[in-house]
Amino acid sequence: MSVSPQMRVLLAAVRANVPVVLWDEPGTGKSAVVEQMFDQAGFHVEPVIASHRDPSDMNGLPILNDGKVEFASPRWAERANNADNTVVFLDEFSTATPAVQAATLRMLNERWVGETRLSDNVRFILAANPPECAAGGYELTAPAANRMLHIDWQGATADEWALGLTNGWDTITPDFSSVGIADASHERKALRSSLVSAFIMRNPAALHQLPEDPAAAGKAWASRRSWEMLAKVLAYIDDEDFDSIILAASGCVGEGLGTEFAVFLQNADLPNPREVLSDPSTYDFTDPRLDRTFVLLTSIVAIAAADADKASWDKAWGVLEATAKADRTDLAVGAALRLMKSRQPKWMPPASIKSFVPMLKAAGLLSEVMEKKAS
Repeated sequence: MSVSPQMRVLLAAVRANVPVVLWDEPGTGKSAVVEQMFDQAGFHVEPVIASHRDPSDMNGLPILNDGKVEFASPRWAERANNADNTVVFLDEFSTATPAVQAATLRMLNERWVGETRLSDNVRFILAANPPECAAGGYELTAPAANRMLHIDWQGATADEWALGLTNGWDTITPDFSSVGIADASHERKALRSSLVSAFIMRNPAALHQLPEDPAAAGKAWASRRSWEMLAKVLAYIDDEDFDSIILAASGCVGEGLGTEFAVFLQNADLPNPREVLSDPSTYDFTDPRLDRTFVLLTSIVAIAAADADKASWDKAWGVLEATAKADRTDLAVGAALRLMKSRQPKWMPPASIKSFVPMLKAAGLLSEVMEKKAS
């Protein structure tokens, strides 16, 4: 059994700590696949049948302790916190009552279950059946749906299932050890975020699009939250894995905008930021594609921050100076602020900082001593 795009996106989302909901008909083996995948990846899987739970199982059960009311957390939350890495698998979520779904929002968003805060090593996967094929099923509310990456799951094919039944299910379990980006660097995360930002700069109307149809609002739709989730997940997907990129984008912001973003990413034609860092003359800063320049500057600042040496920091200021000379200072303002914040205490800014002195002083990031050194 090969590693499908759905599996690659699921792994990327868990690594990025973005909750995922898997949509499929009952009986297709979602639970078994999740347990096999993440057991192999070194996670403790904590199954919770959402349809069998009450809101108190998510918010904590109120108890009286020394005259004060406290909210006791359930055992599953304690087990999840005690493991080094945990996937909490909320099964049958679409058949949980709206009250339970609403109670889950605080757990997903703020990571609190009663008086217990779940550690950052706890991740969430939910399984849901479309309401039309689940007895007593409910549409997901728009606030709940917008906190998750949605994947239309595909179970094993008939041939794969037959082989697994005959030879053992472990024989059709793929090797997930080398799938995707296991540990995304700060530089890579910054680049993915800048690509999402550049797309929104080109398409401001795409930032927030709440569907009017309740059924559509119960799946993936575009908001500030879901675009940020997409940026996080993209950092853990290989750059050339277009199938997974379009699946992740559609699962965060909806099929239409997700496809549009994936095509934008494919056609971005970005320059190599390290080459531009070494020699700013290799890039035309008057490029009419402002989004491309924006992504380049964000990437260069991320590289300088990751390198954490004075030479890279100075070169980054040289790139920003070239941007200012091309009359694109407005594009470089945010990059200049982030670059100055990455300065180590003993570093004095180079002369190339001159165009940004007033703005840096107004932000309280430039002392008189540094200004004199740069002049």
